[in-house]
Amino acid sequence: MKLFTNEQLETISQTIGDIEKTTDAELMTVVATQADDYYFVPTLWAAIIALFIPALLNFTPFWLELNDILMCQLAGFIVFTLLFRIPAIKYRLVPKSVKHRRASLVARAISCQRHSPYKAAFRRNDLCL
Repeated sequence: MKLFTNEQLETISQTIGDIEKTTDAELMTVVATQADDYYFVPTLWAAIIALFIPALLNFTPFWLELNDILMCQLAGFIVFTLLFRIPAIKYRLVPKSVKHRRASLVARAISCQRHSPYKAAFRRNDLCL
């Protein structure tokens, strides 16, 4: 499966060539389907929503005891965590700045591993800055 057409590859190559002519930098293109699994994002959003469940239950006409409210809060947290782990939903919840930062860190790590004389010393998540 090709990710890019020949036109797109030529455009990318031309753009990189133009940038490298005006700077001393050597650019390397990294293409990945995803830079991270972002497991913390569904949990974080579910926790934030679960914090508001007791306040919302306070406006209902039901007479709930503290144990019932806490169980509803826990159930809501679990349901939202599982719901937000669906990839189509999860990746919409991740802020763009987090996506860009993580992609940048992964690209930097790959570059360091590729150009380092100590390749065996690097693990997947080690970064050299």
